[in-house]
Amino acid sequence: MSSDLSEREPLQELPLPSERLRLRQLFGVTQEELAKSVGVTRRTLGSWERGDSEPTGNNRADYATLLSAWAETERNRKRRDDAQQKG
Repeated sequence: MSSDLSEREPLQELPLPSERLRLRQLFGVTQEELAKSVGVTRRTLGSWERGDSEPTGNNRADYATLLSAWAETERNRKRRDDAQQKG
């Protein structure tokens, strides 16, 4: 089995910690709720939102996917609102 870095999956991009917090609050989700859905403790999630630590492995993938979906939803809402204001 090779340990060549080129064969590893790339790390999923995460927003800055302040953006992680903002998105969670925007969607009205508590730290406890989000931590449970990602499979970590509230304390760990808080550490990610403060930038004290970074998620790894499957936790990182799950967290990044959720944050990405929230960011996309926010962008779509803004586009829709902009279109309604112009129309």
